[in-house]
Amino acid sequence: MKLIDQVTKIVAARHCKTNIVTASANTINLHKIRKGCVITISGCMTFKSNKSMEIKVSVDADAGVDSSQKPYQAASAFTY
Repeated sequence: MKLIDQVTKIVAARHCKTNIVTASANTINLHKIRKGCVITISGCMTFKSNKSMEIKVSVDADAGVDSSQKPYQAASAFTY
């Protein structure tokens, strides 16, 4: 959850170029990440107004080259 919050702050700061605060996190879906997986965290802005913005953060996990498991979405969140 800490990494999700950090990505949210990076996306928001790039947009508004000032200090920001995460007010809330709505709908956090978490799934197990197995040991040894490589994770990729990405965020994108889905809504903005004069006083608030909504950012969707996705955490994707990839088991690596030695596993037959396909990459999957390990977590997702909408933050405000």
